[in-house]
Amino acid sequence: MHLTGHKGEVTSCRFSDTGEHIASGSADKQVFLWNTYGECANYGVLQGHKGGILEVQWMPGSERVITASTDHTVAMWDAMTGERLRRGKHHTAPVNSCCPLSKSAGDDNMFVSASDDGQLVIWDARERNPAAVIEHSQPLTSVVAAVSGNVVYAGSLDNTITGWDVRTQSAVQTLRGHSGTVVGLAMSPKTGNYLASTSLDNTVRLWDLRPYCRLSNRCERVYTGAPHGYEMNLVRPAFDKDESMVASGGADRLRIPFIEALEQRFRVVLASASPRRRELLDRLGISYEVIPSTFAEDLDKAKYAAASDYVLDTAVQKTTEVFHRLKGESSKPLFVIGADTIVVNSRGVILEKPTSRDDAAATLRGLSNAVNTVYTGVCVMIDTGSAQPHVVTAVEATGVEFGELDDAMVDAYVATGEPHDKAGSYAYQSLACFFVHRIRGDYYNVVGFPCARFFQMLRELHAEGVF
Repeated sequence: MHLTGHKGEVTSCRFSDTGEHIASGSADKQVFLWNTYGECANYGVLQGHKGGILEVQWMPGSERVITASTDHTVAMWDAMTGERLRRGKHHTAPVNSCCPLSKSAGDDNMFVSASDDGQLVIWDARERNPAAVIEHSQPLTSVVAAVSGNVVYAGSLDNTITGWDVRTQSAVQTLRGHSGTVVGLAMSPKTGNYLASTSLDNTVRLWDLRPYCRLSNRCERVYTGAPHGYEMNLVRPAFDKDESMVASGGADRLRIPFIEALEQRFRVVLASASPRRRELLDRLGISYEVIPSTFAEDLDKAKYAAASDYVLDTAVQKTTEVFHRLKGESSKPLFVIGADTIVVNSRGVILEKPTSRDDAAATLRGLSNAVNTVYTGVCVMIDTGSAQPHVVTAVEATGVEFGELDDAMVDAYVATGEPHDKAGSYAYQSLACFFVHRIRGDYYNVVGFPCARFFQMLRELHAEGVF
């Protein structure tokens, strides 16, 4: 079977409940309807959305289709005639997901949509206005209904999954554990006892929804091996009909044999919440968990002869804290990656994250017409089965030459809010690129993670037989 015809990326594809038809949604704003058997003919095209299709779902009975679109609307279609039966226009932002409300009851009128506007909207195809609107505090990326139709689960930007009672429109359950945005949900079709979720933390989690679950956080399993890319697509998971398997898509990656050997032997953990380090590590194709360090980062700078010693010791302490916290609970040997980045001005003063807008402005004025140096310390701590972990460290330095920054430029940059969580009060990979004349060294080190140096560390560990 090879189905062609869309003029844009295919973003969603579903079999009908009977298995006789397929609906595919695309960035070309169209939904194609296909026969599964025989010549697999394209028997229908649904048109009317003004934006790309983000999700397509079949309603019970396989005669109706619902679609979620970037044009802020959700629609219901007759899959036999191609007629649009309902267009929901309540949302004020792209609609990321939709699903039938009560599939087990065979109700082909009620459905739910979730949007970047933070709203869950329940629709009745027989009514003009929404049947109910549930407000969430964060943008919503995915939605799925319980088998009973009484509870809907929504994944959101705050890394959580929230269960909402449709009747009272109140939150009745919160599932926590992901360290990245939850981008896809699936309900086990046979019993409704389990929920699968995909996340930008590169894991798929299986949640136990049964009333008397023995697990305090309800997370039954954590699966790795389907990493996301920097595209951050809304990848949806799926169950097989017998609930014995879970499937999830992932991003195409650079695959290096020794990276696969690393993943097979170790539980790889990034001891940092930095989105920039995660994005850079993602490009290498490593499947890993994000477990930020709780180390206070309060080392006395005066005790260190060089800034490079200080940043490396901070990275080691952050890595050590996570390693020892996880050591007793991990079924696989640990491979913990930690890093810390600082900026040192031309006078040798260590500049970390600013404490206020005034602090950021003063820091930037001190960088004007001067060269500052960005240091990143990297620590890898490995459980090799001996009493003490195997530790490998490195420090990378990059010189960054700033042009002149007058007060107006400094004030305008600080007003953007970008400096507030950046070492040295600037982000070279973003707006600060307009201020920098040149750099001497690794660009990615300035961003927060020296990719080439880290890759060399991995190659040397592989050559030593560590993995």
